[in-house]
Amino acid sequence: MTLHGLPKPRRCLVIFGPSQMVLAVVFVLISFFIFSIIQTADQSYELRQQHSDLSYDINRLQAKKDILQGLDSYLKTDEYIEAFAREYYDLTYPGEISVKINAIEPLTNNRTIGEAWWEPIFSQ
Repeated sequence: MTLHGLPKPRRCLVIFGPSQMVLAVVFVLISFFIFSIIQTADQSYELRQQHSDLSYDINRLQAKKDILQGLDSYLKTDEYIEAFAREYYDLTYPGEISVKINAIEPLTNNRTIGEAWWEPIFSQ
């Protein structure tokens, strides 16, 4: 007995025997396997996400390619070449007469109160 009539506390020594060593090694191995499974699942998710992004990009670029191929084939037609020559080079077939019409700018309502509608037109 010690002071105050209390029993003397025992010292517990942790005995780390072979069975505890095996359990510790098993725990470490299981932790490692769980970590590697989680890491593999994360990489798999990222790869699936990249695959879907790339598939979307491929489809979008394929649609652009189709549009550009259609435009390219239209630009090679005689219809486009004729329209382009008429518009930008004022070319005509023999016997045709080219007529250019210059449109006037649309009028805005710049009149003051009491001013006649024809005054802004003829005062210019």
